[in-house]
Order: sequence, then C-alpha cells, then structure tokens
Amino acid sequence: MKYIIDKKDEKLNYHEILSNLPLITSTEAIDDLLNLLHFCKGQLQTIRVYFGVEAKVMEALFKIGSQSAENFQIVKSALIKFIDDYSGILGDLNYLEMSILRIEEQLILNQSAGSTLGLALQEYAAIKERELVQL
Repeated sequence: MKYIIDKKDEKLNYHEILSNLPLITSTEAIDDLLNLLHFCKGQLQTIRVYFGVEAKVMEALFKIGSQSAENFQIVKSALIKFIDDYSGILGDLNYLEMSILRIEEQLILNQSAGSTLGLALQEYAAIKERELVQL
C-alpha cells in the first residue's frame, strides 16, 4: 500500500496491485488502509481507478471489523476519526457512517450464528450425557 501512495501514479494498474487487499485481516493494516483511502479520495482523478481502490479498501475494513467486537471498535474509531479529520477536505464522507453500521450488522450476524451453533453443540452434549446416564 505504501508503494502506491509513494508512487502517486494514476497509470499504475491498481486493480492488479490491490487484488489481494480484501484478504487483509489484521487491525495493524487499518492506518495504511485509511491512508490509501485518503490518497485515492484526494489524489486520484480517474473515477474508475478511484472507485476500484475505494471498494477494495472498504472491503478490507469490512472484513477486519466484522471478525470480532474488539476489531469492530478499532475500525469504528478509525473511521470516525477519518470522517472528523477529512470531512471538509475530502468532501462528503457520511457514507462511511453507513459502512460502520454495515460492519456492526455483520458482526452481530456472525456472533449470533456462532452463538446458535454453540448452543446447539451444548444441547447435543447434554443429550449424549443423558443417554449415557440412562444406560
């Protein structure tokens, strides 16, 4: 990511370079992702390139934030700070607030699915235990 920001070249094949960006899962990448978002909103003039980069950055942030409650809080705080810092400079960034809500909704879905599976496994173990007691 730093290579792209340092080069600041609209002729780079951003789609190819960033094709693995959505695979990022570490919160350590959040600052670099937001720097890349800042770069593409402030520097890139080609709409096609801008939306490609932004979409990949947002996908990576979504994936990181929806992994755990702790990650969600980190991503949420970083996005809120980004909105506060750059709202007047980079234009309307309110759509990022909707992204925060989407990440939170996915996190809740992920947690409820895990919770449901956990309860099912507990119930299964309890049934097996009762069967053993009855024998």
